[in-house]
Amino acid sequence: MRKKILLVLRYAFFLIFGIVLAWIPIHNITPEKWTEIKGALGQARYFLLIPICILYLLSHWSRAVRWKIMIAPLGYKPVTLNVFFAVLIGYLTNLALPRLGEVVRCSVLGRHEKIPIEQLLGTIIVERIFDVICLIIVFFLAFSLQAKELNDFVLGQFRNGQGKEHHLLVWFLLSFALVAAVAVYVFIRFKENKVVAWARKILTGMWAGIVRVRLMKKKGWFLFHTVLIWTLYLVCTRLGMYSFRELDGLGIKEALSVLGVGSIGMIVTQGGLGAYPLLVQRTLMFYSIPDGVALAAGNLLWIVPTLLVVISGIISFVGLASKAKSSRDEELPAYGQ
Repeated sequence: MRKKILLVLRYAFFLIFGIVLAWIPIHNITPEKWTEIKGALGQARYFLLIPICILYLLSHWSRAVRWKIMIAPLGYKPVTLNVFFAVLIGYLTNLALPRLGEVVRCSVLGRHEKIPIEQLLGTIIVERIFDVICLIIVFFLAFSLQAKELNDFVLGQFRNGQGKEHHLLVWFLLSFALVAAVAVYVFIRFKENKVVAWARKILTGMWAGIVRVRLMKKKGWFLFHTVLIWTLYLVCTRLGMYSFRELDGLGIKEALSVLGVGSIGMIVTQGGLGAYPLLVQRTLMFYSIPDGVALAAGNLLWIVPTLLVVISGIISFVGLASKAKSSRDEELPAYGQ
C-alpha cells in the first residue's frame, strides 16, 4: 500500500511540475508577445508537418527494428510489426506515466510473442545507455560547433568591473578535468563505501550493456539504426524550426542545441509536458529569437510529435488487440468438430 501511495505521489508530482512549467510562459505573455505568437503561427509553413510526421514514424520504426536486433540473441524472432506497435504503445503510456512505458511495451510484446518480460527489460537498459551516449554526442557537437558564440556569451555574462575577460571556458574545462581526476581517486580509494559501491555498480552495469552489443549478430545494423534514429530526430527538429519564417536564419548547429535541450525536457516531465516548450523557448531566445516566436516554436515542436504518439499509439493498441483476437479465433476448433 505504501509503495502504491509513493508511486501515485511521484506521478502526481511530475504532472503538477509539468503543468507549472507550462503555465510559467503563458502567465508571462503580454499583448506584444501575443502579437508575435499570432504572427508566427499565421505565417508558419504548415505543409512541413507532413514530412515531419512521416520521419518521426520512420524513427519509431527504426527503433523497433533496433530493438528486434537486441532481442535476437535471446533466441526469439518477434514479428517486426508487433515490435513497432509495442514501441508506440510504450510511448503513449509514457505520456501519462513516465518511465512506465518501457515496462508496458515489454509486457505487451512479451505477451504477444511469448518472450519473458525480464529478458526484454534487459534490452531496454542497453537501449537507454546508447540513447544517453547519443544525447551526449549531440551536446558535444552543439558545443563544438558554437564554441566561440558560447564563450562570448559566458564572458559577456561574467565580466568584471574593469571589463577584463576571464577565459571561463578554459577554466571550465580544467575544472571538469579536476573533478574527473578526483572522481577516479574516490572510486579507487573508497571503493568499499556504500555510495561509491552503488555508483560503481551503475557504471559497471552500463559498461556491461555496451559490451552486450558484441553478442549481436547484426552489430553494424544496430549502430546504423542508432545513428538513423537520432539523425531523424535532428532532421525533424530542423524542419520544425524551418516551419517558422522568423527562424530561417538558424541552421543545423542551432537545431542540435534545440534537440539536446529539448531531449532533457522530455526526460524531466511526462512526455516533455511544460518542460520541452519552455526549454526550447529559452534556447531559441539565446539566438536572439523574440520570446513570443520562440514560445510558439517550442509548443509546435512539442505538440506535433506528441499528437502523433497519441494517434499512432491508439492505432497500435487496436491493431495488436485485433491481431490477438484473430489468432485466438484461428486456434478455436470449428463448431461440430
